[in-house]
Amino acid sequence: MKYQEAGVDILGSNQVLKEIKELAESTYDKNVLAGIGPFGAMYDLSEIKEYKQPILVQSIDGGGTKLRLAKKMNVHFLFGIGMDIVNHCINDILCQGAKPLTFLDYIAQDRLKKEEIVELLRGMAFACKQAKISLIGGETAQMPGIYQKEGLDIVGQITGIVEREQMIDGSKVKPGDKIIGLPSSGPHTNGYSLIRKIIKKKKYSLYSFWPELGGLLGQALLAVHKSYLKSVSLVLDQFEVHGICHITGGGLIDNIARILPEGCQVQIHLGSWPVLPIFHFIHREGGISVKEMHQVFNMGIGMILIVSRENFKAVSGLSWENREPCYIIGEITEGEKKVKFQEVRE
Repeated sequence: MKYQEAGVDILGSNQVLKEIKELAESTYDKNVLAGIGPFGAMYDLSEIKEYKQPILVQSIDGGGTKLRLAKKMNVHFLFGIGMDIVNHCINDILCQGAKPLTFLDYIAQDRLKKEEIVELLRGMAFACKQAKISLIGGETAQMPGIYQKEGLDIVGQITGIVEREQMIDGSKVKPGDKIIGLPSSGPHTNGYSLIRKIIKKKKYSLYSFWPELGGLLGQALLAVHKSYLKSVSLVLDQFEVHGICHITGGGLIDNIARILPEGCQVQIHLGSWPVLPIFHFIHREGGISVKEMHQVFNMGIGMILIVSRENFKAVSGLSWENREPCYIIGEITEGEKKVKFQEVRE
């Protein structure tokens, strides 16, 4: 018996590795000493001389069940999933003020499907080049018996760097600070188990056209997770930011609370930003409560910046000047460490 008969294609895997290597190498900078090929990737930090006390910031995350929708639409939608995982990880470390340096990926399948893997890597490489990150390594695993037929999973791990004195941890957040919300492109990479359940129950086709969404349902749901690297870095270069929060699973309710110091409460003003049509669709078609929507989804706000009341107008103006819409969605008040909404109606 051969390994291939057990569901593992070594020859095919080697062929895919060649294509992956070419895509990864297109993202390398001069600091990459060893990328895909050796057992461990290597990155030279000695050439990064602008930091007095450099701190490495790392994060890891998965693509979630959004993958299932992408596969149902078309293999080429996996390009967007590749971008999703990179941008999600960038946003996570951006919350601590870190600049991304390197990215690693992990792709697992039941059986090798070259076209799917390459499409994912194309998306990752594209997002890495946009952010000037080196995709220095990864792992592709074939695991029949662990993953179901047509099973696919993706994980990304990012490493960034920040000057110790410029780290952002929320400790400077204080009553009176204003909350600036940066718009999302859609659900990003969260809430898709609920979304898929709604679609299945309603028997909706991903290829169905919805005028309120301005296109196909699948296209609206698979909008690429937005990267905030450029817009937030612009603010960080000119202003002190007290807190940054990536609005992922848990929505505005859980994520903002993660960075609050004791004695600080968040007041969010509903109606202070435009909620994307896709969220109105999910809310209506799923019969989901307003509270549940804000607990699961970003509701049109993908990232928030907490800044002083003296600076919030200037920060907002800078953002709009650089074609990045933003909205003043609330403020920090004294109180219990949690998020409250005003004007919530079921």
